[in-house]
Amino acid sequence: MHSIVRSEQMFLLPMIILSISDWETKKSKIFSWLNDVDYTNEHGPYYTDFDQQIQYDFNHQPNDYSYKVWKLLYDDIMLLGDQIDYGPDDPPSMWTQVYYRGQEHEVHNHGAIGWSCILFLKFNSEVHKPTKFYAPFNNFNTGAMLTYEPTVKEGDMIWFPSLLPHTSQLQESEEERVILSFNLNLKSK
Repeated sequence: MHSIVRSEQMFLLPMIILSISDWETKKSKIFSWLNDVDYTNEHGPYYTDFDQQIQYDFNHQPNDYSYKVWKLLYDDIMLLGDQIDYGPDDPPSMWTQVYYRGQEHEVHNHGAIGWSCILFLKFNSEVHKPTKFYAPFNNFNTGAMLTYEPTVKEGDMIWFPSLLPHTSQLQESEEERVILSFNLNLKSK
């Protein structure tokens, strides 16, 4: 009798990348709604409207552009409904962040439950670095930290479990990098 060896995958860490349809038209509309945003850099070496848009409870009201962006991207987002077990809901509060040369966002996560989303509003893959993700565990053989950088382009949304640590890497280009982000604490359909 021979020994049998088999390998199984215990856990999978999902990431979904959605390329927004008719991106140039939608991008123009989104940026027109962001014209009056008041960015600060109180959180770190990047500019954000996070504090103006987000309240730290789940009974908050979304800002003016959250509803407009949600409505604009709704058909795209609902393509993911079955993959993320998500059905129609009120728009989440969204925030934007702008990065210039020498700026980055430290490693952080968006809480223990739900999905988080990053939409790359202004992103040049030739000079900008994508969001970098860190596995919630290290390499089993070496103890080294495991990281992942998705291949993205402007107009892509990446969806990932909110608990995953991630960072906006140090920007080395003079060309600004802009993202829009939000979280979904899912309710079953």
